[in-house]
Amino acid sequence: MVLLAVNSAWLETNRERLHLEEYPGAIELPVKRDTGIEIIHAALNRRQARFNLQNATLFGSHRMPAPDDKFLESGIAAVNKVNEIKRSIFGYMNLYWGEKDIPDHFTRDDDEALNAQLKWFHGHRQGKYLVIRRSDTSCPIDRDVYTALLNDLPDLQVIFHNTDEPGDAFNVSEITFYMYIENFFR
Repeated sequence: MVLLAVNSAWLETNRERLHLEEYPGAIELPVKRDTGIEIIHAALNRRQARFNLQNATLFGSHRMPAPDDKFLESGIAAVNKVNEIKRSIFGYMNLYWGEKDIPDHFTRDDDEALNAQLKWFHGHRQGKYLVIRRSDTSCPIDRDVYTALLNDLPDLQVIFHNTDEPGDAFNVSEITFYMYIENFFR
């Protein structure tokens, strides 16, 4: 039902522009809220949008949490940042795998297991995605980190969330729509 709020003309006009040239395979969504990301991602992939309300925060069920701020302190080398992102994804996968120890450093077997799980999700129309906050002036991961990450996890879907220029992706106010969805879950 929530997919009816997506402005289909905007989606068709912007479908190709959402793909980032400097980050092949990634998309950038100019929406204000995480719920907007879930809805637009669902519309792009022709699947159901799903939500969770956790600790008074509403977010898309298909969103994998990005590493917290300590990720930026993990080291200046791309390998350190890639490792922290994979640790975050692995921690999320523990929801499905049960509690497994998160590796300090990832082997090829660890990467293969993560990628196989991501591929399974995509094959079952449950595409999980990693959201990276980005503005026109800054991005927490550079192209080297992104390239290294996708080399290790080619089935990872990355969405850059840019709130600097939210578009007309919805037929209704995104904020009002968010409040209706949030109230539905309370």
